[in-house]
Amino acid sequence: MYECRICKAKQFNSLLSGFSSGFGGVYSLKRCNKCSFIGVDPLPTPEILKRHYNRDYWQWKQNQTADLLNLRYKLQMLGTVRDIKQFAPHNGQILDWGAGDGSLVRLLNEAGFTCWGIDTYSAGPNNTNLINTTIEEIPFPNNFFDAITCFHVLEHLYDPVTSLTKAFSLLKTGGVLVIEVPNIESCGFQIFKKKWYPIDLPIHLNHFNSSVMQRLFSMTGKTRTIKTDYFSHRHSPSSIVLSLFPSISPPRVRRKNSGRYPLPLMVLYLILQLAAYPFALLGSLMKRGEIIRMYVRKNS
Repeated sequence: MYECRICKAKQFNSLLSGFSSGFGGVYSLKRCNKCSFIGVDPLPTPEILKRHYNRDYWQWKQNQTADLLNLRYKLQMLGTVRDIKQFAPHNGQILDWGAGDGSLVRLLNEAGFTCWGIDTYSAGPNNTNLINTTIEEIPFPNNFFDAITCFHVLEHLYDPVTSLTKAFSLLKTGGVLVIEVPNIESCGFQIFKKKWYPIDLPIHLNHFNSSVMQRLFSMTGKTRTIKTDYFSHRHSPSSIVLSLFPSISPPRVRRKNSGRYPLPLMVLYLILQLAAYPFALLGSLMKRGEIIRMYVRKNS
């Protein structure tokens, strides 16, 4: 029987159903009647998830567009890096949890921090600060990091409460966790429903709103949320675009092109994102943006 992975309640409503997976199986989304957490049912097995991730989930190909992509990424992350500089000491120790190809690790090291990255499925090239591991098995002591970044990780986890508790134990007192997840209460979800790109079943096991996130933080110890944003330059416009045109999603295109994203398609994708900016910004002003990003301080 379905059980909420946050509060363990067994009373729920079916939100959406009939999601088919490319590897077999049909999934639904269920909302907990007690805490409003939304989870996938049934949970896919680790073997099924591994097959999804093994479709070159993080592909890295150096080509003629790599420099352009790196520049675009730096511009998109300027605000986030600025915030981290505000909340973490210069030369501080930072962990990027869910580091992917290591882009943020490199960016934060360039900004003067000592940054390490962990990811179970990462494939970054020649990055000695990138470790293939989970948060539970990380080779660092408690109270080690001044800040931890966690972008689009929580929706992938079987046990988000346990993993978040471990993350906060790794933070120094006064340290800050910067966490971003798709917003299930976004305008995008209300409009596109099953076609909302961040649904991404069965890879995304969990879906959150701001109240569920606050409940999670209260369960992991003494914390204080110091800032909440509902807009991401990197994810908000693209969420709208890819809900409309999923065939141009970077993972899908790269799988068809040996890890490359052809320049003409890239230009089209960028133009469509620019067109989507006003709509993404409007949603964020209503606190119905495509993402939720929270800055959470660990108290003594």
